Amino acid sequence: MLPGALKHQQDELTSRPKEATAKKIVDEYFRYVDVNYIHEQLWLLTHGTITNELLETQTAADRHNLIFFYGYTKLFFSAAWFLYNKEKTG
Repeated sequence: MLPGALKHQQDELTSRPKEATAKKIVDEYFRYVDVNYIHEQLWLLTHGTITNELLETQTAADRHNLIFFYGYTKLFFSAAWFLYNKEKTG
């Protein structure tokens, strides 16, 4: 699913985890993807899942967990974005 260069980084991170590899992945990610775009896409995915009538097995607890995941993931990316920018502007 990932292009070759990203697949290589994934393999490197999982087989021989190093801080430099992790930082490179975070740097490249935020260089190409803005945190506001991440928030928008997370909401579209969450909203699309919650309102999908084909998912009849979805319970109120499932929807609650998905909304919690959305909020927490949004918070995580905001924190990561802050740290990334702080390191870059340092």
